[in-house]
Amino acid sequence: MKNRGSVLGVALLLAGCDFAAIEKCHEQMKSSQQIMKDMDSKEVSEVEVALAAVDKTHSACVKAGRDEEAAKVAGAQGQLRAQIMALKAQAERRQMSQLSPGELKALQKKGDSSCPKGQQYEHHQDKRMIRCTGAQLISMNWNQAVEYFGNRGYASHPQGALLRFEKGAKVYDYQFELQNSKKPARCLSVVAQPGSPWQTVVTRLTGVHPQKLKLGRSISTSRGALALLVEGNDQQYTVKIGDCKATPGQKEVK
Repeated sequence: MKNRGSVLGVALLLAGCDFAAIEKCHEQMKSSQQIMKDMDSKEVSEVEVALAAVDKTHSACVKAGRDEEAAKVAGAQGQLRAQIMALKAQAERRQMSQLSPGELKALQKKGDSSCPKGQQYEHHQDKRMIRCTGAQLISMNWNQAVEYFGNRGYASHPQGALLRFEKGAKVYDYQFELQNSKKPARCLSVVAQPGSPWQTVVTRLTGVHPQKLKLGRSISTSRGALALLVEGNDQQYTVKIGDCKATPGQKEVK
């Protein structure tokens, strides 16, 4: 009986420790949620404070073994990081040197070679539309991809010949033959923004009009015909172009 009581006491002690960790996780969640609610989403400093609180919450929930809560907090982390990068990018654009009327007119006529052909954007000075004339995302080599995504606040993660860019829920994986390759990637895999149609994703990558896209067929790009593989569902798609393989256990969209 004495041994049994001792074992029971240890069990209760462990249970108490687990409960305390879980309670801390939940308390941190409430605290960080309130901080996010009160923050000014247009101020970098306030969003950074909120991110620090959410990071602390995530650590507490992971330590408590609360996988579901930790996953939800991780989503908030991604959103806050993306918001910080967007705000900093906006600040950088505001600090850009102002173009003269003549320079703006020339830019509008010639186009901007720093962004992919087939896209366009509003110029920050007077909102005029500027067409892009640069390399398409599917045709970029290693250095071009690093420059393009780096200028847009994406975090880069080179892993051998694989070059990954992440920003919030969006992930771009460039699989090159060699690191620092001067040739385009043999495979470009993109985890799209949740809710974004796969046709929109493919058009942004290749410049091919959505009406010309059909599943089960290759697509005609500036690099020639490339295989197209679409996985996932309406909630979130993964698009693969080039010499890629299907994800084990994932079904191709028909």
